[in-house]
Amino acid sequence: MARDKSKFGILIILFFIFTNSSIQTMAQQNKDHKFMTDSISRLAATINFGENDIVKYNANELLLETLYNVLIAKDVKNYQFDSLKNLSYIEPTDKSFRLITWALKKEDQTFENHGILQTINPKTERTVIFTLKDKSEVVFNPETSIGDAENWYGAVYYKVLPSVINKKKYYTLLGWSGCNQFRQRKVIEVLSFRANGTPMFGSKIFKKYTEKNPVRIVFDYYKQSSMTLIYDTQTYSVSTGKRDPKTKRMISKNITTDMIVFDRLAPLNENMENVKEYYVPEANIMDGFVQTNGRWQFVSDIEAKNKDRKGTGKPKTEIKNKNLYKKAAPIKSK
Repeated sequence: MARDKSKFGILIILFFIFTNSSIQTMAQQNKDHKFMTDSISRLAATINFGENDIVKYNANELLLETLYNVLIAKDVKNYQFDSLKNLSYIEPTDKSFRLITWALKKEDQTFENHGILQTINPKTERTVIFTLKDKSEVVFNPETSIGDAENWYGAVYYKVLPSVINKKKYYTLLGWSGCNQFRQRKVIEVLSFRANGTPMFGSKIFKKYTEKNPVRIVFDYYKQSSMTLIYDTQTYSVSTGKRDPKTKRMISKNITTDMIVFDRLAPLNENMENVKEYYVPEANIMDGFVQTNGRWQFVSDIEAKNKDRKGTGKPKTEIKNKNLYKKAAPIKSK
């Protein structure tokens, strides 16, 4: 009997030791997580608000190294990337990748985009990290150019939309780029992965937009204007192919569905045709893309009416509304 009590006492002691150890481990992990999150957010803030290009680029190199170390860690699944500030983080519903992007504004007022992509190699099941190199300024035909990690049409992404075509997964990305002091850009990009697991940017999944069958959709426009590019529930009209017996007019029906919605851009005047620095959204005219069998079908003249938008008739979105570049508190000197 005494021996049983002794064993029971030992079990109780071991339980408390294990419990206390687990609590201390969790506390340390939370402390380490907060420290790492704060470090990443402060580096990103320095990239956005540093006093000169040297400071920004030094912070950028440290940020890339830090993110790599975090993403390659075994316990990366426990890391809450949504709590990061001054960066954009997206992850699809199937958890197949993590994509972090940000912008570096240089002293000459041009923007340089940066990104880091984490995937799992389909053969080895090991974590693979890709550092994205922005080559948007040297890609002269972005609508037809396929890119990869080394040749990326850079942007800061704020939305990911998965789809499947012929059993292959595609991820449509909505993004923004600051470009320069005269124009900015919105882009609808397509990310997919080759058989060896390497990323590919761009794919011909857009239908009836232009005769070129673009691999991505690019909107360049005037720096001081604001363009809408969102994924939203909206309404558009399609012809039924029938005519009204009385008026002889074609009968249309309205379809309400989730879709990519965007402002239609036009030059400020006819003399500025093809000069994107002078393109602005046309008043109350919107177009969109509807997903059909994994592809994006172009539709024009969206009604853009939602009851929950209080009669504005136009969805609103901008990068600044995503809190991607919220200025962090200054680091206190010790």
